[in-house]
Amino acid sequence: MDATDLTLFTLPVILLFMVGLFVAWRFGQNRKCVERWVRENGYELVEATDSFDGHPSGWSPRTGAAYEITVRDQQGQMRQGWIYNGYPFAEECGSIKVAWKD
Repeated sequence: MDATDLTLFTLPVILLFMVGLFVAWRFGQNRKCVERWVRENGYELVEATDSFDGHPSGWSPRTGAAYEITVRDQQGQMRQGWIYNGYPFAEECGSIKVAWKD
């Protein structure tokens, strides 16, 4: 294997690794946005899972990050719904939308 072959192999591997790191970092940032919204609105987060389908229409995982959530309010009541961050690749949380199942 000469230097050119090594470069042709190494460059795509490095690029894929960097893209993977970026995607993992963004999922972490989106999760922090969910946790922040829950906290700022007086809820306790019980569960949050990625929601690729089953969420309200118009919420696309291609244009934002959607999570199915279960929260507990200050009276101890459980609520279920979806939370959507419309700017999944921005530094800030962007436009958060929430739709409750009840």
